Amino acid sequence: MKRLFALALGIALSAPAAAEWTLDNEASDLNYISIKAGHTGEVNEFEQLSGSLEEGRAEVTIDLASVDTGVDIRDERMRDMFFKVDNFPTAELTAEFEATLVKNLFPGDMTRARVSGELTLQGDSQELEMPVRLLRLDEDTLVATSAAPVVINAADFGLTESLKALREVAGLDTISRAVPVHFNLVFRRD
Repeated sequence: MKRLFALALGIALSAPAAAEWTLDNEASDLNYISIKAGHTGEVNEFEQLSGSLEEGRAEVTIDLASVDTGVDIRDERMRDMFFKVDNFPTAELTAEFEATLVKNLFPGDMTRARVSGELTLQGDSQELEMPVRLLRLDEDTLVATSAAPVVINAADFGLTESLKALREVAGLDTISRAVPVHFNLVFRRD
């Protein structure tokens, strides 16, 4: 019995530790579409992301000051009036999923899943369901892409007044509260 226990312990200790993956900011994208004046859509993005993936849990931090709308004054207004980056510099997304989703993917394999997550923005957290496509490019590269846009509503995070202030300063009749978000996140094995 002692020999069996020693053998089992030896195997367990020699097994590789759970792989940890780090988000590759340069290869990743997180963008959203803002709709103003009822019909004008504009693609915006965040240029600085960080995060990790390990054992059925992903964490992504979005540097809100890195918002890029393509217009400097609009970037400034988004940072100062909407996101209020002086007080809330980041948004955090955490997601839980079956660990076997990653473990069972071999290079070249792809799978789809619905992933439960939580987005925290300006201290308010909301649960999200995200359709995700996972692609294992090679042994050390995993890509998680939104299989469909994830719609975020500004009102869910208490941002209605901030949106109103943006609308007024820009002289617009409307800015949609609902924002479709798309992500393409590349994780590299540590």
